[in-house]
Parts: sequence; C-alpha cells; structure tokens
Amino acid sequence: MTGTPGTGKTTVARLLAGELHYNYVDLNPLLLKDYKLDYDDEQETWEVDAGLASRNLKFSDDCVIDGHISHIFDVDAVVVLRCAPGELAARLTGKGWKLSKIEENLEAEGLNVISDEVWDSPEKRRVVEVDTTRRTPDEVVEEILGYLRDPGRKSPRLDFVEELPVNLKGI
Repeated sequence: MTGTPGTGKTTVARLLAGELHYNYVDLNPLLLKDYKLDYDDEQETWEVDAGLASRNLKFSDDCVIDGHISHIFDVDAVVVLRCAPGELAARLTGKGWKLSKIEENLEAEGLNVISDEVWDSPEKRRVVEVDTTRRTPDEVVEEILGYLRDPGRKSPRLDFVEELPVNLKGI
C-alpha cells in the first residue's frame, strides 16, 4: 500500500489486511529503527537508506505493507492510493500539517510522482490504483478486493495534474 501522505494508506491497509486475514506491517518504524540516516531539517523528515532496506527487509506473502515507499520492496502487487489535490489539502490541513509540507505533498500527488514511479517500475507486478477522493475506507477496500480477486481486471492510471494548483486559502 503506497501513496502520497493523506491518501488513506494506514486506514485502508489495516482494513484490507483484516479482510484478507493477512498481517498488517507498518513500514515506517522498521525503516526508522534500522535504516535511519540523517534528519532533513528543510523537509522535516528522516532520510532512510531505502536501497539497503529494500535489499534486507523480506516480508511474507500474507501481509499488507503500509508505507509511502512500500512499492520499492519485493511484493506481488502494489496498491497506489490517490486523492484529488483539493481534498488532500483539506485532509493534511486537518492533521495540522504546515503549509509548506502540504504544498510539497499536493505537488507530488498532482504530478503523479508515486504513481508514475510504480507504473514505470521495471519489476513486473500487479498495480492497482484507486481514487480515495470522497470515498469511505470500506468503499476503497471493496474496490481493491475487486481488482485483487479478478486477475484480468485492469486498474486505470489516474491523473490529477489538471487539478493543480490548489488554492489553499480558507482550507
């Protein structure tokens, strides 16, 4: 389960793991425990050695991995959660995020950064991309399950570039 912060990864990953009777894995504590490098004051985040983590961390087939870089690991399928930038701005504002971090993540979502990285990856694996905009977590899980249970069903590639820039005044 990957996607820009605020798209619903944690909530949906936990629900999906429950529906599949899989283990839920929160990737962030694992990365910060053993693969933490330096703190980036400008980005206000920890840098991690993602390459080393992707080589060292192995996961069982019966788990849902939650984290915005989970797609770099050896997995059978990648679920990319997406959200329209206008709603994403409201979600991140509601979490108390700083304006600069909100803008950074809106740009990443609007420019399809994570989605393009997943779709353009040389690894051949199933990609499921789901729009969480104005949808409940249960609705999103049902859509994901529909894709996972029907190997012939192809997921669309979403594109939010037309929704940029977002007016953050009043959010």
